[in-house]
Amino acid sequence: MNILLLDDDHSVTELLKHYKSMEQDWNFFHIESLKDTTYTYYDIDIVIVDYLKDKYKKILDTIVTINSEIQTIIISDVLESSCTNGCEYCDNNYKRKRLLKPIDPMQLYDLIKNFHFNRCEYYKSFENITEIIPNILKRFLYLEYDKTSNLVVSKQQNQTNRYTYEVVSFINILEKNNVQYSMLDEYTIKLY
Repeated sequence: MNILLLDDDHSVTELLKHYKSMEQDWNFFHIESLKDTTYTYYDIDIVIVDYLKDKYKKILDTIVTINSEIQTIIISDVLESSCTNGCEYCDNNYKRKRLLKPIDPMQLYDLIKNFHFNRCEYYKSFENITEIIPNILKRFLYLEYDKTSNLVVSKQQNQTNRYTYEVVSFINILEKNNVQYSMLDEYTIKLY
């Protein structure tokens, strides 16, 4: 399997090197721009895009224009569809899957290995992010989700600058995505 990786910070590159030790027939090609290409996109089985930056969007658009059947995994912390026409259009017209940062290394491995058997985990989730709150909270050290009571609570009961930053960041995500909430106290956020 030939895997093309679009990655600036090389974090996913390091993961793929590890996977190579488990999957001898996996070959990885890393590029940062269209100038880096020395092969045709028909030789690629999967494209992995680490964070959908403008330059990667252009490369991805070029690849899809050449080969609309190419399998694509997009890794990002942005809570919106990678396709401007939305999840349903993406699902019907592209072979794309999405992972939210921070990623679980085994989740990426499984998605590469079993791409055809998986539906995008975030299909239509960006229309109502309350379904993916546990995934969003993985990027926060001090916050956890109690699904039964629909509460986001602090993992510790002492406020630090980092905790305050996380609460404000999480509230910004809620407000940007029109999620109704209330602060019950300084350590608890109720989601509606």
